[in-house]
Amino acid sequence: MRFPTTLTAVAVLAALGALVLASAAAAENGGNSANAKLCQKGGWEELVDADGGAFANAGACVSYAARGGTFGQTAGPTWSLVVSACATPLEGFTCAKASGSGLLPGTTVNLYEGGLFAGSATVAANGTVSVPDTYRTCEPGSYTWHAAGTAADGTSVSSAPVELPCA
Repeated sequence: MRFPTTLTAVAVLAALGALVLASAAAAENGGNSANAKLCQKGGWEELVDADGGAFANAGACVSYAARGGTFGQTAGPTWSLVVSACATPLEGFTCAKASGSGLLPGTTVNLYEGGLFAGSATVAANGTVSVPDTYRTCEPGSYTWHAAGTAADGTSVSSAPVELPCA
């Protein structure tokens, strides 16, 4: 009756050996579960493949990583919106202008001082905008300016606030 026990032991050892070989083959193919985990919880939206291509969804990202794919540079903002001081200040006024790129053509970029609308410009067909010098009367002190618009992908964007003096 030793035959069935010996046969069972041989079968178990063979199965374990096959499992070890399969694991080694998967590792040899470059599977990368650590990279695959980076795709979860929205991570896929900020990752790109080695050629810079974006992923359509989390599954595509996980599949790419699990097959040994390596990520390229992560995708960053593709738009810019900046507020700066006017080149020619006038006494008794605070003045700002705005410029941007990577914005949705035909939309409007608004310039605000202290939360109040101060000026605007329409985004050109190439996605750039230039809001001209915009003056507001002021008392001595500093004033906070910012601009808001729409990125080429349709999301609302805003510049960093800028403190500018009253000239």
